[in-house]
Amino acid sequence: MYIHAILIIHPIFAFQRIFYMKKIIIAILIALVLGAIGVWYFIFYGPTHNRRNPANEDGIAITATNLINEFVANEDSANKKYNNKVIEVTGVVREVNADSIGTTVILNTDKPNTGVSGRLKEAVKNISVGSTITVKGLFTGYILGEVQLNEAAVTNNHTPAPAAKVDTAIAPKVEVKKDSMPSVAPAITYTTKTANIKFFTKSPAEDIEAVNSQVASTLASATGDMGFVALIKGFRFENELMQEHFNGKEFLQSDIYPKAVFEGTVTNIKDIDFSKDGKYTAKVEGTLTLHGVTKKMAATGSISVNHGKVTSQSSFKINFSDYNIKSFDDDAKDVAITINAKYN
Repeated sequence: MYIHAILIIHPIFAFQRIFYMKKIIIAILIALVLGAIGVWYFIFYGPTHNRRNPANEDGIAITATNLINEFVANEDSANKKYNNKVIEVTGVVREVNADSIGTTVILNTDKPNTGVSGRLKEAVKNISVGSTITVKGLFTGYILGEVQLNEAAVTNNHTPAPAAKVDTAIAPKVEVKKDSMPSVAPAITYTTKTANIKFFTKSPAEDIEAVNSQVASTLASATGDMGFVALIKGFRFENELMQEHFNGKEFLQSDIYPKAVFEGTVTNIKDIDFSKDGKYTAKVEGTLTLHGVTKKMAATGSISVNHGKVTSQSSFKINFSDYNIKSFDDDAKDVAITINAKYN
């Protein structure tokens, strides 16, 4: 009887073990699926799809001239007022600049050599110089007389766009025939407020890269003096969480140190003939101020002349630790910087 009972009970225990094993396997599979979904959402989907969208927020409505007046009167006060705020600015279009990164619209103001720059999230085809529009975007800073907005969109086109024309009082364009080009170019200070800076670094976890396409630059053809000013908040990452980290108190601290500034000289400026088309090697020396630290640096790049149009390009590396900046990763301290400028 005892052996008979064991023979009966043993299959029952075996069945229970199989049943519980199946439950454990199912639980593990569910946990793996939920974990994979969580990783996908929080690391891949969320950071790129939950990006702050100024178009969905209430903006501070103001004209381009009134906005500039606030910064001219008291830059510190205006910066505090608009820091991380969405602004909805109305004004007359002075320039529409399109490049490989995107489109920038610059609104005119009543004050000479000032403007409001909006880097558009999406290109808008029906905007022309002279039309009155409203641009809504996230305030990123104020440099060289220009308020800059990022993640911007055109919310209203108030007037029919006239035929494109240039206000020669603001941005004169002179057509120079090739056969009449002088042998020696006149001394000119070339400027742009739509240069771009890209940076890239590798880490074991992921590649880290960003682009800033609202960078001001000057280049003096006679002396070789060259300068760049970039707003730290102007750097855009595909990963929104990484962008917040980049600007936060543990990294660039952009609320405290809002700008990166390079001041230097093209040391071989005499080798560059601004009156003759060509691509010239440019040797640059100067200082880079970042995160409140100023360091000497040198780089080699190029200056190109094409029918009176001047562009510059340079690539170099910096080390975050030289500027008292904590890196995203200990193995991602060396950052490759590429700068491109198309001068007016």
